[in-house]
Amino acid sequence: PYLLVIFLMFLSLVSVDAQKTDEITSFPVGSTTGLSDTLSLVADHDSKKEQHEKKREQRRIKLKESHNRLFIHGAYVFAKFDTKVTFSPPESIVKVEIGLEENLGLPSNTYFFSGSGIYRITPTSGLYVNYYGMNRSKNSYTDKDIYWAGDTIPAGTNLHTYFKTNVFSAGYILSILKDPDSYLGAYLNFYVMPLSLGFRTESDRNDYHLGVVLPLPNIGLVAMFKLTQWLSIGGNVGFFSLYTESFGGYIHDLSITFPVRVTKWLKLSINYQKFVIHSIFPRQKINTYVDYDFNGPSVGFTLKF
Repeated sequence: PYLLVIFLMFLSLVSVDAQKTDEITSFPVGSTTGLSDTLSLVADHDSKKEQHEKKREQRRIKLKESHNRLFIHGAYVFAKFDTKVTFSPPESIVKVEIGLEENLGLPSNTYFFSGSGIYRITPTSGLYVNYYGMNRSKNSYTDKDIYWAGDTIPAGTNLHTYFKTNVFSAGYILSILKDPDSYLGAYLNFYVMPLSLGFRTESDRNDYHLGVVLPLPNIGLVAMFKLTQWLSIGGNVGFFSLYTESFGGYIHDLSITFPVRVTKWLKLSINYQKFVIHSIFPRQKINTYVDYDFNGPSVGFTLKF
């Protein structure tokens, strides 16, 4: 009997140990399943990343082969100008306004060349440049006294009036619409505008002028959309305002273009353009305001590569 009891106790201990062994050996099975799930997530992430890079590369190749990467636009603008210079002592309501077209005989209607360009570095970014060349001059006689920054030029004086400026701008453009046949982007440009305006008396050769360089940033939108196989519509609009102790003003530009396809890389267009500048130059003795704008139709061309 004693041997039977000892044998039964031995079987009981062996059974308990076997159960514990099963529990212990069953634990790594669960851990292996968790590790597999983690590896699967990592593999899915890498796969999505590879797919994203592949799609980016496909878009770049598609853009390169679309011949819609580089746009060069040029136009002759038949513009109507309105240019005014105003002098006012600080903290005074008295102002003297001179219209360069109305009072000094500068031609109000003329034409000039403008140009712009977009280069799409990637489907989502690129460079945007713009240029206006606006130079006018005229010899005339004053029909009344002219007051210019404290000086008086009597009526009947023979004047050579001039307005000279070349507007350059360049900046970064970010695509909003990603389509090789259409384009919509937002840009941040920086304008540099050397401006010289005034007049010279032919009798004593005195020169009354205002010469400044206007540095102005500009933000806006530029777009080009394909309407049919041969007709598109495009344009841009920009605006910025800045005021400091030594300078202040705003700039606004707008253009609308209707290009007609002539060949795969050439389009001819009719356009409308408008450009407005208001600036103030505070001084201790006298403040100077310059208001300048033009608007009018134009004919031009667009090259695309």
